[in-house]
Order: sequence, then C-alpha cells, then structure tokens
Amino acid sequence: MTLHASKGLEFKAVFLPGLEEGLLPLRRAALGMRAEDGSEAPLEEERRLLYVGLTRAACAIFASHCAHRRLYGKELRLPPSSFL
Repeated sequence: MTLHASKGLEFKAVFLPGLEEGLLPLRRAALGMRAEDGSEAPLEEERRLLYVGLTRAACAIFASHCAHRRLYGKELRLPPSSFL
C-alpha cells in the first residue's frame, strides 16, 4: 500500500524502507528524473507523506535506510533522510 492510500487507516506495524536523502524526500534531479510538470515536489508535501506513514502505526514502526542501492540501473550511495 502506498503512503497516499493509507490515509485514515491504522495498522499494527508500519514498515518505512528507503528513508534516504534523495528518495524521501524525493529529489528527482539527484536521481536523474524529472517531475511530470518539470518541477520538484515541494519539501512540505514529502514531510506530510512521511507523517501520514508514521501515524498509521498502532504498535510498531520499522524505518530503514541502506548504505547503497541500485535504482534505475544506477548505483546510489545516499545518506539517511534528513527527516530522520
């Protein structure tokens, strides 16, 4: 389920993987991507989405990030999200 679709729902546990700078908050330019309208997503919207994810948990939240990953054929080494 996506963060957008989880509004108003509650789960015993919530898993939030990929909390890395560039992924959340999403930096399309850093990943070589463009937004549909040509602009970057506002930081406040990204923060609100993470808040929605965090507040869906009734008992436990599992947040994670990785030291390096492969995304769209590119090797990425991203620091942990500034939201953490």
